[in-house]
Amino acid sequence: MTVASFLSFAGGIGLFLLGMRLMTDGLKLAAGNALRDILAHWTATPLRGIVAGTLITALVQSSGAVIFATLGFVNAGLLSLTQAIGVILGSSIGSTSTSWLVALVGFKLDLLLLALPAVALGALLRISGGSGRRAAFGDAITGFGVFFIGIDVLKGSFDTASLHLPLDQFGGASLLNLLIFVLIGVVLTALMQSSGASLAITLTAVAGGLIPVSFGAAVVIGANIGTTSTSIIAMIGATPDAKRAALGYVLFKLGIAVVSLVLLTPLLWLVGKISQLLGLGDSPAVLLAILHTLINLIGVILMRPLIEPLARFLESCFQVLEGDESRPRHLDRNVADTPAMALEALKLELARIGTIAQRAATGALSEMPAKRQLGIQDQQTVRTLMLAVGEFVTQVQRRELTSDVVGALPLALRIGRHYDGMAYSAGVLTQLLQELEPVADESLRAALLAFREQARRLLAEAPTSAEIATGGAAQLLEAWDEAYKTLKALILQAGSDRRLPISQMVSRLDEATAVRRMVQQSIHAAAHTHQLGKAVVSSDIPAEAEAETEAEETALEPLSDTITS
Repeated sequence: MTVASFLSFAGGIGLFLLGMRLMTDGLKLAAGNALRDILAHWTATPLRGIVAGTLITALVQSSGAVIFATLGFVNAGLLSLTQAIGVILGSSIGSTSTSWLVALVGFKLDLLLLALPAVALGALLRISGGSGRRAAFGDAITGFGVFFIGIDVLKGSFDTASLHLPLDQFGGASLLNLLIFVLIGVVLTALMQSSGASLAITLTAVAGGLIPVSFGAAVVIGANIGTTSTSIIAMIGATPDAKRAALGYVLFKLGIAVVSLVLLTPLLWLVGKISQLLGLGDSPAVLLAILHTLINLIGVILMRPLIEPLARFLESCFQVLEGDESRPRHLDRNVADTPAMALEALKLELARIGTIAQRAATGALSEMPAKRQLGIQDQQTVRTLMLAVGEFVTQVQRRELTSDVVGALPLALRIGRHYDGMAYSAGVLTQLLQELEPVADESLRAALLAFREQARRLLAEAPTSAEIATGGAAQLLEAWDEAYKTLKALILQAGSDRRLPISQMVSRLDEATAVRRMVQQSIHAAAHTHQLGKAVVSSDIPAEAEAETEAEETALEPLSDTITS
């Protein structure tokens, strides 16, 4: 290989990968919520999931992107594991569309006549589209053009006059030689993180006569295995559900590879017959495109009856991870790659955090010391989860976002901040109650118990309150504030009448403030959660109420040092 042909080869790969990336990212952003809606509503059965996975992968031209998105949909609760397996199987069929583009278009048309106008049109749409979907669609069209420019450069680099591969040493298509080329396919796909790119290299190499069809078929099988590298990478630091779906994809691809290698000779014979039947001729690139499609179809047909048993097996995996409440269940980078789904995942994770924060608050109000102590652990769990939420939002913000997502992310953070405030106040209250002596005055003791009982009721009702959902948060907060002021007046009166020691009076005031703030934060969180569900950014909570809560946070800061020390 000359230096010029090597540079041409490397440049062709770079253009191909760039085109694939532009196509995938542009189509994902242009689709907006359509991708989410398709997977949410078109995957009710495994068969429909297979069809949806096939169509979406053929559209975005990236099985890796669909796999990442599917893992995110599982995390976000839109897909069950069974449905996700169906989508993953379908993505294998859809991924063969790249082979057909290369085989039928890349070798039969003047690619520059098709590619350069596409780049020009895409650039025009990008320039005139601002940050909207038209610009994203322009990126996709530009990627389509760059994709074919890359294929054209690859074709030129595989000129047999300048490139010679020492294949004589491999002899015939023995099992060992086939396994070597399978490994080449695995490595190529894993390194480039694109089965489309490795298949384009293989098809152009076979079409140029550099490697025989049998070795090209082995590379195709290896590329099929190599696509699992995306899933394996996705499993690192992922949630248990994402790990299960990714493991299912790996097992499926390995199963296809074994069956394909065992049946390679009859498959190649069948591929030749299919090509003749369809009138596609004996072009090596077409034969490999048919083979790529055939082995994935056979794999899906064989796996279809096993989807439910496989899902049950996968459910038994990674159980230990689910026992740790401080690990996010719905947030990982797979979800962050699809901003529309990131909001769904955030809603679910915030709901989890809200449940833990409410448990901490309710435990702090309990008369049982053991339940109060559990609230300290819940407080730390909420704090840990909120750190994960903050990191996740930062990841999402690095993507190109639509205006609705941009507006909703701060609201999601505000919800989490309120839950964090609930758990923090629960810790403050727990510490206070450990140090307080019983109240001797019967009327004051009854008032304190009634205030706590009212707090328990509001904490339980806030998440599903019809009053909050219809914009009545301010009224609810006002009524709760009146209850606090009444209790505060009773405590101050008891202190002035010497029915309550001054030190105890101050502590009881702190207790009432902590209880008050827990409920306020719960109501704020419920109101904002309702807004987030409607994708409305504006708040119905008065600014002065928010400012009052801020002031209470500042007032309670010294007590936090006691809790954490």
